[in-house]
This record gives sequence, structure tokens and C-alpha cells, in this order.
Amino acid sequence: MRVSLISFLFFIVFASTSQTLHLITPFALKDNELGVDAMSNLRSVQLQAKYISKYTGLQLKKYEVEFSKSKVTSFLEKFTCSQNDVVLFYFLGHGFRYKNQMSPFPTLLLTYDLRENEEHIEDFVRRNSISTDEVKRILKSKNPRLLLIFSDACNTEREVFEPIISKGIHLGSISGIPNFVAARHQDLFMNIAGDVTVSSSSPGEVSINISKGSIFTQNLDISLNYSLSTSNPITWENVLDSTKHFTEYTVRTQISNPKKFKQTPYYEINIQKIADPTLMTENQFNSSVFDPDSYEDNIQKGNEFYNKGAFETAMTFYKKASLIGKYDYVSNHNIFLCEVALGKETFTSYNFREACQILTLIEKEKYLETSHFINTQYALGIMYLTGKGCKKNFKKGMKWLGLAAANGNKKAKMILSKFE
Repeated sequence: MRVSLISFLFFIVFASTSQTLHLITPFALKDNELGVDAMSNLRSVQLQAKYISKYTGLQLKKYEVEFSKSKVTSFLEKFTCSQNDVVLFYFLGHGFRYKNQMSPFPTLLLTYDLRENEEHIEDFVRRNSISTDEVKRILKSKNPRLLLIFSDACNTEREVFEPIISKGIHLGSISGIPNFVAARHQDLFMNIAGDVTVSSSSPGEVSINISKGSIFTQNLDISLNYSLSTSNPITWENVLDSTKHFTEYTVRTQISNPKKFKQTPYYEINIQKIADPTLMTENQFNSSVFDPDSYEDNIQKGNEFYNKGAFETAMTFYKKASLIGKYDYVSNHNIFLCEVALGKETFTSYNFREACQILTLIEKEKYLETSHFINTQYALGIMYLTGKGCKKNFKKGMKWLGLAAANGNKKAKMILSKFE
């Protein structure tokens, strides 16, 4: 009887402290214009959620809601969560705005049968759509700690079905780079409360799909991954501002008729930092690794793992030290050394794509050009020159091989001699 009582009390305590990430994804997967690309985008969103869960300790629950107005509204009304949970609602499909609509966020069309009902289009659209604001109102009433709403849809007075021709280039992705760390995920998903509402386009603008899917969702993925893998301060403002600039740049450079179409993501952020540390999960770091609180302890533990060759774990401690020390030189320099080591490790393992993803993030660091890093210089030069892992860039390839040769790398000297 005592054992069962203890087990029961343990369950109650655990249930009361555990937190969940609820991922709600109404995606227009069967839409003729969006279907295949929407599936690719859905997988990238789910992969991000998996990383968030891994590095915050949040338990992930996924809901692929059937794409219809009745199913989505019914789900939202019945949905429940705890006050410490994170809710991520991500819509990808067609959207529009009413003529006198005040809200800057789009109305979301939850049907596949738009063209079959053109005779009574206005009534049909009204009966099969829901506003972003209404989604937000319903989900906020469930009282999650953090509510994130993303609407990847057109935001024009009428849905644009005219094909938008891309130049046949697909966006790169840095999904899966190895140096994600728990401390930085905490800043975006654990140490804050409130809501973030995002539209892929501003009022009056379209939301563009090119190769591999939505420009916005791809750029959000890139921006989020980049922000989580660098030592710069991270906030939702920074992530979304980067997404905005990446999206605008993509439209200007990869769309054959950029003057006709414009896309500028719009967002509203209403969050505050949480001072109470009890709201952070116990699994914020790997439970098998000591999680020190002081700056000195984090540097020491980072050094221990670095000397063992466990560069990812070392970087976790260095980045926590960086947060405590307000991005001081020592911890940030150690983070840089970890990134160099990881880049070298993946390059020598012939994992060129991963090596390029890591090293191109730090190639602007002037210290990388010194004689301490001739092998890294050689690796960057080879990847840029051959196009292995990186997009081919002869100028950059010659620059890094030149630095490696000047600093004493014999292989670099031999390759450069062939260009003389």
C-alpha cells in the first residue's frame, strides 16, 4: 500500500511540473498549388519542434488537424493545456483579408473547394474561413504560458492564384547543424511568457511559394537555426527581423517578376521575461551532465569537455557562461574554438555539407585568418573551390587557400601552384 501511495504522489508531482509543447498544424496538404511543397514545409516545422523539445525538456504533442473549418474550430474549442505549456499554431494555406478589415493579420481559408464554388464565392469563403485573431482569442483563453501563432498565407483582399515564377533556385537550409544548445532555446521558449503573432506577409501582400515550398517558412527555419547556433543575443525580435530581411531579399533575387509582387512578414510580440526559475524544466540540460550556476564553473566544465573532444557539450557550458558574463570575450572565444573544432571534425569525416554549415557561420571572424587555423582555412578553401558542401565560389576558395598557403599549409601551396 505504501509503495502504491508513493508512486501515486510521484505521479502527481511529476504531472504538475512537466510542461508540454503543443504543435498544431493545419496545412493545406491536398491543395493543387501547395500540396507537395506544403508537406516539405510541414516536415521542417515538425523538425524544429523536435529540436525545441529536445533542448528544453518540453514534451512534444503534435496535432495534424484535418483541413476544414468545422474540424479546426471544433479542435480549438475542445483543446486544453496547462498554464506552463507552450502552444505553437502554424497555418499554411490560402488566406485573404476583407475590404474593411482592421486587423493586420490574414483571414485563413480552411477548404480545398474554392474554385468549385465561384458562383457564391463570398458566402462560401465566409463560411469556410477563420481570422488569425479568432484563432488567437480561442487559444489565449486556454491560458498557455507562451502562445506562438504563425499564418503563412496571402494577406490580400482576394486570394492570388496567378502563378509566380521563380528563377529555379531553392533556398538553402541549415536545419540540423549540430551546435544547438539548451541555453539559447531557453531564451526563446522557456524564460518568457506571453504571445507572438506572425503573418508571412503584410496587409495587401501575397505569400509566395517557390521550389521547396513557402519562402517565409523556409526563411523562418534558416533564421531560427542561425540564431540558435551563434553566440549573439537571441530574442524573438531578432529572429523575426532576420526572417523579414531574408524573405524580402529572396523575393528581390529569386523571383523573375519581383516588381509585381512584394512580401514583407508582419509580427506583433507581447512577451515578458520570467524571473521565477521554477518555471524552467528540470531537463533543460542533459540530466547526466552537471549543470553549474556560476560563470567560473561553466568555463571549467566547458574546458573539461573540450579537452575530451566533446565539443558540442563544451559549447553548451561556454554559451551558458556567455549568458552569465554578458557575452564576454573568454566564453565567446571558447565558443569560437568549439565551432572550429566541430568544423574540422566533420570535414575530416568527409561530411562536407555539415562542415560548410558550421564554418561559414564563423568565416567572418578575423581571428580565423591567423596561422593558428591553417587546416580550417584549407578546409574552407577546398569546399568553396570544389563546391563540396558549399556553393562553389572561386574567389572565396582562392582567398582561404591563399591564407592557408601563406601560413604554411603544404597542400594549399600545391593546389595554388596549379593556378600560376
